[in-house]
Amino acid sequence: HTGFTIGISLFIAVGCAYSRVYLEYHTAMQVWAGSIIGTLLGTIWYGLFETEAVRKLLISLDTTLNELERARKVMLLCLEE
Repeated sequence: HTGFTIGISLFIAVGCAYSRVYLEYHTAMQVWAGSIIGTLLGTIWYGLFETEAVRKLLISLDTTLNELERARKVMLLCLEE
């Protein structure tokens, strides 16, 4: 991730947070709490899915699903004959 991308993301997040309070849809405390919870959950999510074990698991699942799909197509072709 580049500094530019992070900067733009933070700019948009701060703008959204400001608009929620300015338009009186939420209080500043609600926006603050939401931003803290969102940051924590985002960090946990990123940490989980950037590990090598999870990456290998997802690749394994994808390979298995592709093999099942290939077998299903072969079976359908055999049934059509």
